Parts: sequence; C-alpha cells; structure tokens
Amino acid sequence: MPGCLPLSIPMPICAYLLFGCLTPYSLLLTPFYFLLSTFYFLLSTFYFLLATRYLLLATCYLLLATFYLLLATFLPSCHPALPSLTILCCRI
Repeated sequence: MPGCLPLSIPMPICAYLLFGCLTPYSLLLTPFYFLLSTFYFLLSTFYFLLATRYLLLATCYLLLATFYLLLATFLPSCHPALPSLTILCCRI
C-alpha cells in the first residue's frame, strides 16, 4: 500500500491493523485513539465491577431466600400444631 511503512516482516497485516499507515495525519490521531481506547477500557471495567457487585448481591439474596425456604419447610414439621410441608419428622 503506498504511503505505508512496513512495520513487521512476519506479520505485516497485524502491524497494519494495529498502527495503520504511518502518515503524519495518522501519527496525530494515534494519541487520540489511544485515549479513546483507554476511556472505553475504563468504562467497561467500571461496568464489569458494577455487574459483579450486583451479581454478588443477587447471590446473597438467593442464599438468604434459600435459607428461609428451608427454615419454613423443615421447621413446621417439628411443631405438632403446624402442618408438615415435608416428609421429615423431628419427633423420633
């Protein structure tokens, strides 16, 4: 391609995809693209951490709901006045 410097003999296509044509115009845009990619990387990291936080919160609520479900399932079978929801019997 005219105006392009060969950056790498083994992988000229990768070098072209990474750096493009080394013209004065592209050299001026390189810092801008670098800052833009850094901004998007930080933004995606923020959203990943936010999603991880909500995933941990949802896991805690799921464990809490499971605990209360087990409590509501097994506790009535131990009390003679409450109907049993399971086949387990605490009275031996």
